[in-house]
Amino acid sequence: MEKEFSVFEVAPFPRRIGAWFIDFLIIFIIWYIFTSKDMDKINKLMENLDPDVDGNLEIFIEEVFKLYTIFILKLLFTKTLYYTITPAIFGRGKTLGKLIFSISMVNRENLCEISPTRLVLREFVGRGIIETLLIIPGIISFIFLFTKESRTIHDRIANTIVEKDTTFIGEWMIRKIKKEEYQKVIEFANEQFEIDFRKVQPTIYSIDENYKYHYIYQIGEEIIGTFLAKTLVYKNVKMLGIGTLCVRKDKRNSNIMQEMFAYISENLEKDCDIIYLIGDKKRYERLGYYKVGIIGTLKIKNKYLSCNTDEVEIKELTDISDKEFEIISKYDPVCRNKYDAMKIYKGSSEQNIIYLLTQKDKRSIVVFDQLKFEIVEMFGEISSEEMIKTIMLKNNSEYVNVNSDFSTLKTMYEYCDKYTMSNRVSLKIINYSNIIRKLFSYKGNRFGSLKFELKDETILINYSNNGLEVITKKEKNEKYISEREIINILFGNIYSIDYIESNMNLIVLWFPLCIPSTLVSIDRV
Repeated sequence: MEKEFSVFEVAPFPRRIGAWFIDFLIIFIIWYIFTSKDMDKINKLMENLDPDVDGNLEIFIEEVFKLYTIFILKLLFTKTLYYTITPAIFGRGKTLGKLIFSISMVNRENLCEISPTRLVLREFVGRGIIETLLIIPGIISFIFLFTKESRTIHDRIANTIVEKDTTFIGEWMIRKIKKEEYQKVIEFANEQFEIDFRKVQPTIYSIDENYKYHYIYQIGEEIIGTFLAKTLVYKNVKMLGIGTLCVRKDKRNSNIMQEMFAYISENLEKDCDIIYLIGDKKRYERLGYYKVGIIGTLKIKNKYLSCNTDEVEIKELTDISDKEFEIISKYDPVCRNKYDAMKIYKGSSEQNIIYLLTQKDKRSIVVFDQLKFEIVEMFGEISSEEMIKTIMLKNNSEYVNVNSDFSTLKTMYEYCDKYTMSNRVSLKIINYSNIIRKLFSYKGNRFGSLKFELKDETILINYSNNGLEVITKKEKNEKYISEREIINILFGNIYSIDYIESNMNLIVLWFPLCIPSTLVSIDRV
């Protein structure tokens, strides 16, 4: 579950002025040391030069102009050196002044540390040449400090912003929680979301051992934020699910959520193929998470189904025996134990009914939400049409709503009267090669090759009689498709992409890759 947040907070004017004053003093001291010998030259010149002698005044003016030029060049050198070296030492665009006043200078687009070339552009061209030498732009930059984002001319040239840090250095940390802290963390999450997670997600929050998947953002002894990070293996793909992201209400708009995502990126994602967030939110795209997992809710009427269900028997399950669990183990794509399966299928308010359907030697499981009048999940050996019609007859209804992911969406669409579409998850891809190799399941005879050129990586897919070969190469591509586009191709609704042409039939045939996008994926997080 998610709460809305602002990604950064602009550094307050007093902090920027305080940081600038400290940096100015340091630069002045360094500059004074660099120019001390030049100062001596001026003193000697004034002592030895007689102004009454013809031509000496012109010599004095010429020498002073030369020294003034040297002073300015050394000032530019000192400022550029200081404003480029100190961020390399302290990180995130911090000078000593910014470090003391807890502010950072970062990329305006993604709030990451800027590249060295952009840093030089900002400090040498923007701050040094334009603002220092030309003077008037420096005055304009000072006025810009009073605008909404307080972006000076050198900020605008390099597309940077100076943001307020979460707190002063040394006071905060992100860590895994201890077992005795688990109930306190649950209460914290309940307060932020104004729900009871023990009821909404009982398979997580009613089991004490799940404390080990939780992290907190801590300032002093106070919990300021929390998130859940739990791994899931699906068809040998290592997935990391992120959930329960929240920040204390009075500490929002303070870059805390950004810090938690940075922690996930630096410490948790390296051993994973995919990271996924639950929800249909676009705001996470700036962090590399893109919406996928198409889920359709279809209204299917009895009159459209011509199948015969006379031989199908149905009974409600109050418990799952070993025999029923065999069906779950075989057809449910997420490996569960009996305890988890029953609690998950029942739902947070126990509004779901679990049916066992048998037809001679065939068996299937259907999970039915009686409040929404909706089939949440269905799997097994009996056909989808027969399972749906059996549920309608059982409940004396002419229609039923059916949750369907992309794998069954096309087959169910012809029986549909009305439908709605949405995305269930947002994905960040860590290892394209692994997920294509592990999830690719096309077994036809349409052989060939596809090449995807990303910004920093090229992916070549060869499919032949010898099987599937996926080759990745780290390289810079001048023309490339975006992360959003390739994720949409690999996992999304390929027929919604407006640039698919007839000669791109391999994309249409091979993709989307199947990922769990219904209840079977999200209940683990």
